Amino acid sequence: MMLLMDTAVQNRLTVGELYGSTMQDMLRETWSEHTMFVIDLYDLEQQKKHSLWQRVNRHLQKHPHSCVSVNLSHESIPIDWLDVTKKARQDLKTTMTNINDERLQFMISQWDAVPNMRKHYPNANYQDVNFWELHTVQCWNRHQLTRVEPSKHILCLNRRYTAPRAYTVRELLKHYPDATYTLGTGGSWEKPQPDAVWRYQELRMLQDAQLETQLQTWQDTVHPWRSMWDQDDWEGDDIYRATLDHTHHIVVESSVLPKPQLRTHAFVTEKTFRPIVCSRRFYSIGEPHTNATLQRWGYRTYHTPKTEHWQHQVRSALKLTKKDYTLHNRRNLLKRAQWQHRYNQANGIFKPYYGLKAACG
Repeated sequence: MMLLMDTAVQNRLTVGELYGSTMQDMLRETWSEHTMFVIDLYDLEQQKKHSLWQRVNRHLQKHPHSCVSVNLSHESIPIDWLDVTKKARQDLKTTMTNINDERLQFMISQWDAVPNMRKHYPNANYQDVNFWELHTVQCWNRHQLTRVEPSKHILCLNRRYTAPRAYTVRELLKHYPDATYTLGTGGSWEKPQPDAVWRYQELRMLQDAQLETQLQTWQDTVHPWRSMWDQDDWEGDDIYRATLDHTHHIVVESSVLPKPQLRTHAFVTEKTFRPIVCSRRFYSIGEPHTNATLQRWGYRTYHTPKTEHWQHQVRSALKLTKKDYTLHNRRNLLKRAQWQHRYNQANGIFKPYYGLKAACG
């Protein structure tokens, strides 16, 4: 059983309005007896906003028609997420103490993690959705761009540095010297540290001394660092204009290197969906089973590497097949985004990025 929000809430809240919400804004809100609280992955892992947590728990205890939705669809999670993330398990346990798990929903894109989660919450509602599909379509609609005839060939956008991205750019330039690319010098904005330290750590993660040395030498010689756009506005219209202006897109996903656990469902982000919404060919290099995951969602992929190893994915992607699935994939993305939008209006809302947010009536 999934409890619905007030009609007024359904018509008023959108993903865009949630950006920039502050703690004070949330505490001032008036919550109705039919409220779905959308909890972010980071809320659970970082245990932030304890005063807000307490208020949410009191509200859930008082109002039996309010419920909780946990958005796990916008980040890669371990296959045994609730087992390994003790903070998340404890916070969820605290929240669910006085309510049954029929009032709990998980929105998740890596479906192979669900069996383990069902051991903890067998009666919860599980939805196979990806936040980044809806987010990408909403960005496209907000920018109100027109699909134009591209004037350039290949684009490879990389906001931050990872070793697989450096390898991909190196191989790309070997085959297509005139390709357009970006490659950041550093890493995550959440863990500030010197760029050189970040790059060293990333290279060591390859666990391949020969490749590590080759990439380090190439970086020291070529200095391939390139940033064309404002790093703080990575979803701005200039990114979409650049995407429209190129026929082929080499996408190196956020997560590429294999995980310790054997996975069958990969994590896919807006990096892959952006060329799809722009009706452009894309070649997604990601975790093992990335192509299989996209195909499960109804997309047609352009390259089928002989193995799932990320280096084979790069080599296969650079062949740039002549197949054209752009129209089918765009229609599939719009269809899935429309379904997710309708589902959100009926059952809850996606809460992007940070902070506990309640849908209030």
